[in-house]
Amino acid sequence: MRGDMKLFFIRAFRAARLDAGVFDEVMENPKLMTQAIIVVFFYGAAVAYGTFGRAGVAGINSAIIITLAGWYIWAFSTYIVGARLFPETQTTADRKAFMRAMGFASSPGWLRLLGLIPELGGAIFVGASLWMIVASVVAVKKALNYTSTQRAAAITVVCWILSTLFQGLLYIIFFSAFGISQ
Repeated sequence: MRGDMKLFFIRAFRAARLDAGVFDEVMENPKLMTQAIIVVFFYGAAVAYGTFGRAGVAGINSAIIITLAGWYIWAFSTYIVGARLFPETQTTADRKAFMRAMGFASSPGWLRLLGLIPELGGAIFVGASLWMIVASVVAVKKALNYTSTQRAAAITVVCWILSTLFQGLLYIIFFSAFGISQ
């Protein structure tokens, strides 16, 4: 068990270092779906505590749920757009393998926990988000067998923007409805 956790963190850090080989590794091994989900959950918790930590338990719990929903919408829409709407000739698509790769690509988002540091929240948010998008471009390119980095980047960024807008709307609605303030 201890060795599995060590490998888990090594894979997460390799994804954050933009090691394209780690995405091949996680796509080839269906048993790593749980680890990919854990990476995403850590990302959701980091966002919730780093951004909404001062909003109390209700704010943190709400933020975790909304962040996870937003991540799923981003990953799944990227898969649909990349694999079904704009595939390259050699594109191959395995939805579960794709989601595992996107899960590990969210590991740079763990830095969002540092948003707890006063005066650094905005910079941490932007830096971690950009790093996560770049890691996701690498994952999308590998997972869909793209030759074009530009295509992978365009699809990833457009889907990220749309999911972020949706996620922001959810934050506004949910936090307003329950009287949660930061």
